[in-house]
Amino acid sequence: MENKTVQSLAKSLKFPSGNSTVDLGSAISWLKKGGYAGEKTLDNFIKKIKENGWFESKNDFATTVNGNTSNVHFYKSPDHKFMIKSQVYFGCEKSYNRFSLDLFSNTTEK
Repeated sequence: MENKTVQSLAKSLKFPSGNSTVDLGSAISWLKKGGYAGEKTLDNFIKKIKENGWFESKNDFATTVNGNTSNVHFYKSPDHKFMIKSQVYFGCEKSYNRFSLDLFSNTTEK
């Protein structure tokens, strides 16, 4: 992954695209609101990056009193230069569900 930009890496990983994807230059974000379709997209993408040597470096899970749940995972690239944050939020109604991915440079690793 030598000298790759976030954009070229996103393209090679087939990062989800479309109207729900925002390119911020130093990061790319994807978001799906409502329903359950985003979960399959997210799961398929995570499976693919793991097959390409990415590994989970951190995760966090939370539940609120009213039953909402949030699950956040961070994955590092094999060379430790990039990270992906995946987040799943299930609300008490399916219209509140959110699925997101963020790809960015890992500036903490040298």
